[in-house]
This record gives sequence, structure tokens and C-alpha cells, in this order.
Amino acid sequence: MKRFSMLGVAWAATVFLSMIAAGCGSHGDMMDGPSPSAKSGTMLLSVTPAGGATGVSTSAAIMLRFSARMAAGMEPFVDLHQGGLDGPAVPMHCEFSSDRTILTCVPGTPLRAHLAYTLHIGGGMMDFDDHPIDMDQYRGTMGGQWIEGGMMGSFHDTSPWGMMGGNWRGTNGSYGMAFPFTTG
Repeated sequence: MKRFSMLGVAWAATVFLSMIAAGCGSHGDMMDGPSPSAKSGTMLLSVTPAGGATGVSTSAAIMLRFSARMAAGMEPFVDLHQGGLDGPAVPMHCEFSSDRTILTCVPGTPLRAHLAYTLHIGGGMMDFDDHPIDMDQYRGTMGGQWIEGGMMGSFHDTSPWGMMGGNWRGTNGSYGMAFPFTTG
């Protein structure tokens, strides 16, 4: 009798572990990046230019639209890199609209023609109520990619990633999102 119950326990444990393994075997997190940011109700609604855009004007402004008011001091957590994330940062001036829902960034000099750029939005950007922004909701339609450790190389501009400080790393462990585009 004890042998039967031990076999039954072993069988039940095997079935249970198989079910867990099957659930963990989905490619959702592996393919999509880290788990989404904490849902605050405030979402990143649009990014212009969208990730993957080509033929972008060399004088184009960069615009981010949020579903609610953003906190003060979030402007420095958006940057533009020539090439990839390890490329040099392009100096920009960023300013929120009067209702703090649209952030417009203008490069200090016109972008270079026929060159790749990457817009980086820090993962810890906060809304007016100090809640993290949900960047995952419309990510697919905007061409954004979560920035994880293996994607980044050793540096962000000229600083090691670990030295970046607050608001670059989000609640989901990512360093935010990258939106690559190419000028025309």
C-alpha cells in the first residue's frame, strides 16, 4: 500500500511539474522582452518617428505623447543616439506641452542624412502622480524594443550602463525602450 501511494505521489508531482514547465515554456517573455512595466493608467501613446521608420527628415522633431500628465524633470530621460545605444548621444532640447502630455525634442543640429539613429526612452519615467509609465501597451505599433542587458553593449553613450542612475531602469528591469529609425 505504501508503495502505491508513493508511486501516486511521484506521478502527481511529475504531472504538476510538467504543467509548470509547459507554462514556462511559452516564448512570451523571451520574445517580447521583460514583463511589462507596472500599469499606472498612464501610457506612452505614440512616438514620432516610430521605430523602424525610414526616410525621416533630418530636421524632424521627436515627439512622445502620453495619456496623462507627466512628472516634472522627466525630459533628461529621453535621448537620441547616432547609430545604436552605444553610439554618441545627439544633444537635444526637450520640452513638455503646457498640459505635460506631449514631449517635443529638437536636436541641437540637424540630423545627418542617410544615417541610423536610436531614440531611447528611460524605463523609469514617471507620471504626475509618481507612477511608472506603461510603455508596453502600444509598443508593437510604435516599433519599440525593450532594452535588456544583452542588447546594450558595454556603454550608453560614453558611460557604463550601471552608472546611469535613476529613471533609466524601469520596474520591469529593462532600461526602457529603443526606437531605431533612419534619416532620408
